[in-house]
Amino acid sequence: LPPTIQTPISVRNNLRPLQLAPTSPLQQLFIMLTEAEVTECKTFLQNRMAENKKIWATRGKEARIAAAAQRASAPPTWRQMKGLQLMMHEIGHVGNRPFMVGFGVTAIGALWIQTKFSDEMKASSLYWSTYHGDGAKGGH
Repeated sequence: LPPTIQTPISVRNNLRPLQLAPTSPLQQLFIMLTEAEVTECKTFLQNRMAENKKIWATRGKEARIAAAAQRASAPPTWRQMKGLQLMMHEIGHVGNRPFMVGFGVTAIGALWIQTKFSDEMKASSLYWSTYHGDGAKGGH
């Protein structure tokens, strides 16, 4: 900008000298860019084009068939597991270890208590005699 036009100092100081003979087509479009900036723009656009080609390759019927074949050959994810396979996967997961220790202790405790539940205890238990026994005590 000519010095007669009032512009902020920061804008005047950031302007680069005008090149009369641009060296590349990009510089013809962006006259104020340096050679390093032009190279940076070119590499950015080339990388972006490569990304776009990857995205375009995943579209269409053939790409869907290829993706389905790849998923079928890969090991199942936890979302595709069910039953014992999912349970074993979750037991082996590090984040579930404290839960599994608590579950194991509770299961072993319940099993131990049940083995110690004798016939005399069953006979004196209001719950057992009402719902599992002969109903002699009469519950509710």
